[in-house]
Order: sequence, then C-alpha cells, then structure tokens
Amino acid sequence: MPATPKIYDSKLAMIGAQEANWPSSDVSIWWRKSHEAMAAIRAGVRLIDIKISEQEGNNDLSVAGRLKAIGQIGLAAIEAGIGGAEVAAADREIDRRVAHVSTAITMPELPNDIADVMLAQEIRAFIRSKRGPGDPVMYLHNTKVMGDPRVVAAVSGAPAFLSGLTDEEKTQFITRAQLALFPSSATEQQALLKAKLLLHDAVGQADRMIGERAQLQSRLGADGAVIWDLPNLAKIAAKRAVA
Repeated sequence: MPATPKIYDSKLAMIGAQEANWPSSDVSIWWRKSHEAMAAIRAGVRLIDIKISEQEGNNDLSVAGRLKAIGQIGLAAIEAGIGGAEVAAADREIDRRVAHVSTAITMPELPNDIADVMLAQEIRAFIRSKRGPGDPVMYLHNTKVMGDPRVVAAVSGAPAFLSGLTDEEKTQFITRAQLALFPSSATEQQALLKAKLLLHDAVGQADRMIGERAQLQSRLGADGAVIWDLPNLAKIAAKRAVA
C-alpha cells in the first residue's frame, strides 16, 4: 500500500517556527504555558504519524481497511484537537495577562473645553488635508505626533472618516499610539496577542499535516473553517489502478 510521506523532525519544526522569538519559559507562567502548548502540538502530530505508520504495516487488514483505519486515526485526532488541553491552558494565562496589562493602557479622551474641542477639529482637518497616495498613519508616525495626547484623543475619539482615515487605518493609528504612549504595556500586550494567534495557527498547521498524512478530504464550511472528512476509498483505489 503506497504511503504518504512520514512527518519528519524538519517538517515538525515548521509548526509555530516563530516560537523561537518568544521569551523563555522561566520568564512567566503565561510564556511557560505557551511553550508547553507548542510542544504539545508538535508531540501530538508526531504521535499520530507513528500510529499511521503502524497501520500502514498492518497486514491483518486489506488495503481498503488500512486506508479507512488511517483516516479514522487522523480524523479523530483533528476533531479532538491537537494539543487541545495545553492550548486552552495557554489561552487562559494569556487572556489573564492581557486583561491585566490592558488596565495600564488608558487612551486620552476628547476634551469638553470649547477651545480644546476646536483644537481637536483642527487636528482632524489637518490630518485630512495630508491625505495622499501614501500611508496617512505612517505619515503621522514619522512626524512624531503619536505620543501627543491631544492628537491621539482627536483621532481615536471620533469616527475615522472625520480624520480622512478608513476604519482599518484608525485601528492602526490607535495601535501605534498605544505603543508611543504606553511602550512597555502596549508592547507586552501585542506580543501576547501575537503568541496566542501563533498557537492557533500552529493548530491549523498540525491539522493540515495530519490531514495530508491520513489522506483525508477537506472542504470549507459556511463559516470558512476547514471541515475534514474520511478519505474517498474509491477515488484512492482508482488512482492506484492508474499508477
């Protein structure tokens, strides 16, 4: 029975490769849990690869029986969640830390004084006037105004279009402003959120590796998520016959 390529260490290392940029495990519990979750994801893929290899050599089953058994192993692993418990534990610690760090990030509010309200209007009008083919948020960053509470309040406290920005550009502005006003807290918050995203991307990588190894079929669901199904044995048999 032709086998799909085994998942070697070099391929396993591709899962969450950016973990190398994380702080070490002994820095804090949230980073320790994140490293443990990434290790669990890779270990989970390795275990499934071993189980599939065992079935590939199971001569007590027919070819179709082996394909079905391998598909069931892969599908069960994906549905159970690769490194599920460890990823959930890391999520909890990251969420707790992000919530704590966020309390130190308090964005300036729009003023009530008439003179300051007029100044905010002038700031937004000035930003609108600088709208051109370039990146308006980068322009503001380069002019060193991201750390000015008056500018930050004028932009963040009003609808994006009043500053000539899109909603996405306003979000980018707020992110950069947080880094300028609260460099330590905002940097940590962003690093944690990126780590959480990387963990969930790693689960997706693991699913794809297992799906390919187990010859599962995949399709997109209504919400855009990948749905995995057992292999089409007739289709695989037909390919083998042609080969």
